[in-house]
Amino acid sequence: MIKAGIIGSTGYAGQELVRLLMQHPGQVFSPNEIYEKVWNDNPFRNENTVAVHIRHLREKVEYNPAEPRHLKVVWGRGYKMEV
Repeated sequence: MIKAGIIGSTGYAGQELVRLLMQHPGQVFSPNEIYEKVWNDNPFRNENTVAVHIRHLREKVEYNPAEPRHLKVVWGRGYKMEV
């Protein structure tokens, strides 16, 4: 189960990131795809930006961020939301 009330406490980019992943449950998005869709910009050298936002979202979404059940990494491919 995802923590309630997280959308409003994540800032604009966090809200857009959650919205993107929740609208496409199970679909894997690469860091570059996420950056392009959330920030509407060229992802050149911005992979770390996505990773940092994912980490912060995990802290808000997951009951145990060290063992995420919903906001998952697919190694070598990207991130997905499992609901």
